[in-house]
Amino acid sequence: MDGELEEGVLTVAEQLSNVGGRVEEGKPKSRASEAAVALDSGTLAVLRAHRRRQLAEKPAWSGSWKETGRIFTQEDGSALTPDWVSEHC
Repeated sequence: MDGELEEGVLTVAEQLSNVGGRVEEGKPKSRASEAAVALDSGTLAVLRAHRRRQLAEKPAWSGSWKETGRIFTQEDGSALTPDWVSEHC
C-alpha cells in the first residue's frame, strides 16, 4: 500500500466475498476491475493521513497487529468483512 500511495495510483488486486458464511479472497471478477486508478492530490492526502494514523496506533496492539496490507482495516489491522462494510458504510 505505501508504495502505491507514493506513486499516486491504486490497483484492485483482490476482492473479498462471502461464500457459505465464510469470507474468501479472490481475483477481481473481470480484467477491467484490475485497472489502475490514478488518485488526485486531495485523495492522496487523506489516504496518507489515514496511513500515518494506522502506523501510530499499531504499537498499541503489542505485537497482535495483523499486517494485511489493506488500506481500511479493523482497529487491529485485520481485514474488514464484506458484511461489516455493508452494515457500516
